[in-house]
Amino acid sequence: MDNLIQLIKDELFDHTKRIVVDTDNIKEKPDYPFYSIKAITIRQDAGEAGNYSADFVKSLDERFKYDYLERLETQPNAVISVNAYDKDGVRAAAAAMDAFGFFKFAGRMKLEKENFIVVDVMNIEDRTVLNVDNYEYRYGFDVRIRYVHGIERRTETIETYTIRKGDNK
Repeated sequence: MDNLIQLIKDELFDHTKRIVVDTDNIKEKPDYPFYSIKAITIRQDAGEAGNYSADFVKSLDERFKYDYLERLETQPNAVISVNAYDKDGVRAAAAAMDAFGFFKFAGRMKLEKENFIVVDVMNIEDRTVLNVDNYEYRYGFDVRIRYVHGIERRTETIETYTIRKGDNK
């Protein structure tokens, strides 16, 4: 998941030339306008059981020829929240539209090259907050992205054995 977040940060910055930060951080805010992103759902099942496979593969242990590798591969969704910030509502909305366009078109293709599929870009919403005596204008939306998640279990094989006759002591 970290590589997806970093990829989005890098590509969204390249596309808009606006700083992208983690939503939950205690660092000083960058100059306006800027974006924040957060994975609000890191794994949402897409209604499928996944693809199970099992095979004998080259062993990682030089003493053995093969290991038994079981793999379950699924394609869950992640939901990423994207927010644009500014001291001016019109500029915050315009920045949100730029990010929206990134996920609908240019960014969609860039993410796809890294095996992240943009499933849905949801509506842009007003997420403005009042900070003591002035507003920080925020407009944002959520993006649903499908990715491949694999779980593996590797078992070493018993390739040779010796049976000895005795009293098992």
